[in-house]
Amino acid sequence: MRTKTICLQIGNRDNKLTQEEWSSFVSGVRHYVKMFSASIFFDGSSPNDAPWQNHAFIFSCDSENYHKIRAYIIGLRKQFKQDSVAWLRGDTEFI
Repeated sequence: MRTKTICLQIGNRDNKLTQEEWSSFVSGVRHYVKMFSASIFFDGSSPNDAPWQNHAFIFSCDSENYHKIRAYIIGLRKQFKQDSVAWLRGDTEFI
């Protein structure tokens, strides 16, 4: 099975979500990342005093789980009325 590295970025720059909704959105995404990833390399947010809210996850995912996690994240995006989620998939190269 081949694994890919995924960089998943979510945000609330337009303030559509309340703090409670944002917290639930991040927690929901984290749940699926933990469920379907092979390894999590990074899980972090913008500074607490930033004028916007964003969060990034960097993780590896095998081809079997790739479509599953992507579908769940799209579902969460729709549930939390977000227009988009940034999803970057690629190969990690150690140099």
